[in-house]
Amino acid sequence: MTMNVNTEDHKIREEIKSLCKALCSVLESELAAIKARDTEELHILVSQKTIILNELQSKDTYLTELFSHADQTDSIKELKESLNECRMLNTQNRTVAILELKHTNKSIEHLRSLLKLDDLPLYAPSGQLTVNREKRNLGII
Repeated sequence: MTMNVNTEDHKIREEIKSLCKALCSVLESELAAIKARDTEELHILVSQKTIILNELQSKDTYLTELFSHADQTDSIKELKESLNECRMLNTQNRTVAILELKHTNKSIEHLRSLLKLDDLPLYAPSGQLTVNREKRNLGII
């Protein structure tokens, strides 16, 4: 019976290790897609990441029990390191994505402000709509 439990335990650990490797690979690809602003690839990678995370989450009870034991073998330490690496990569991707989003939002705000300055509809004293097409060169003195 002990041999069967050990075999099952080893099988679950290998599955978790495999999921961690797959997640790290997806996270590295996700970072490249974020930097390249490849939305189609990013959508695919987020779907893959969600599937892997769901599989890892189904092993959460096992991992909690495994990590709560006092005896931390090398394989348990390796699993912890793999999970921490995935967490760090995911945090890095989140930070880069937020930064890219801020840059994009600033660009959009800038464009909106330029459009409002370039195409501001005004009414003349006679009630006619006139458009002031005055161009402003920002930053040039």
